Amino acid sequence: REGNPINVLLVDDHGIFREGAALLLKSLDPSVQVSHARTARECLDIAAGGNFDLVLLDLGLPDKPGLEALSDLKHAHPDLPVVVLSGQEDRDTVLESIKRGAMGFIPKSSDDPKLLWHALKMALSGAVTVPASLSAGSERQAILRDDEDQSISQRPQDLGLTSRQLDVLKRSCRDCRTKVSRVVSISPRPRRAAT
Repeated sequence: REGNPINVLLVDDHGIFREGAALLLKSLDPSVQVSHARTARECLDIAAGGNFDLVLLDLGLPDKPGLEALSDLKHAHPDLPVVVLSGQEDRDTVLESIKRGAMGFIPKSSDDPKLLWHALKMALSGAVTVPASLSAGSERQAILRDDEDQSISQRPQDLGLTSRQLDVLKRSCRDCRTKVSRVVSISPRPRRAAT
């Protein structure tokens, strides 16, 4: 995508939020083109007529429950990356969003504006982004386990990930673990108890 503007469809029923998010995106990259939709129906109509690189989707839309809107969008445009940007931040909602095809989930409560940009870039590269609160939990630990372990890493369909998306996620997790371990001078691989 070097040199090409990123075309984003921003779907949220709150105009002030849409305008603020659009200004934030443009401050991070002035070439970003942002189109707006207020409802799930508008989202589908605009996506059908546009050439978008990515959709930022709120789950609290007035005309359709958010997860249904996500499913409808992925059904109509299976190759269009979707990043959920929502106030619904519970674990089940995050995991169900990923399972239904979202490439990322950004809590609206996030304090770091660069997190939004990072999630967009990751989605465009085929990688999945989840909130830090989730990635510190058991789901991330399952992804980090060695391939020979019985884990989520052997069941990408449970998360709705393609094998390529899972590979990118696993490599990202391993890279983070290695970098953190260097900073705090510990081994990146957990020691296994002697049997």
